[in-house]
Amino acid sequence: MAVWSWTAEYLSMDGLTNPDFRALADHWKATSRAIDGEVPEADSIDIHAFETIFPHLALVDAADIKHPKYIAVGSALVKLLGSDPTNKPLERVYRADVFQEIQKCFERSITEKRPLMFRREFQLMGRSLGYDRLVLPLTLHGAVNRLLVAIYPLDGSLKRASQWLSYLRATEDRSDRESAFAGLWATDVGATATPMHDSRLSIFDDTYERTDRDQDR
Repeated sequence: MAVWSWTAEYLSMDGLTNPDFRALADHWKATSRAIDGEVPEADSIDIHAFETIFPHLALVDAADIKHPKYIAVGSALVKLLGSDPTNKPLERVYRADVFQEIQKCFERSITEKRPLMFRREFQLMGRSLGYDRLVLPLTLHGAVNRLLVAIYPLDGSLKRASQWLSYLRATEDRSDRESAFAGLWATDVGATATPMHDSRLSIFDDTYERTDRDQDR
């Protein structure tokens, strides 16, 4: 069974429609313009102006960009992830392939010294799930080594890991049944069974960023 997924990158922050994302991006840009286009210092961001969206924010320590670590994670994101990743290196929070993609995205924001915005979507059991993610680089002690990340699920009713996990489990069950059927068919008719690729995906721990549409089979 195929699990369809794709990622679209916003080529301009002007395309942001979520007012919270727009306010964060505009504040970052205004702060940057005040210092001749440089990456703002972390303490120059008026974070308290965004208190209402704290649940959707995460602060990442990217001093060692190969091993970034969560410093703080908002309550809404903790619920979506299913556990609290605060103070944990991302490589201990996500599986290896997912971590590699997240790390590359963060490294790109640090290297290019600019905000990045992505929309990630999944199709599970005929339902579209996904999230928007905004990444803002920040400077601390003279180095660009902090990231302010904002994440919102596309479906506002999606609030807990148990919700998207139920769709994932249903997808896995259907995939297992399809694999079993293929094997039984082959056994009965004497054909050679073709192994099916494992299409199991974890939605909010899979931030595999691709600008092209892709299909996971």
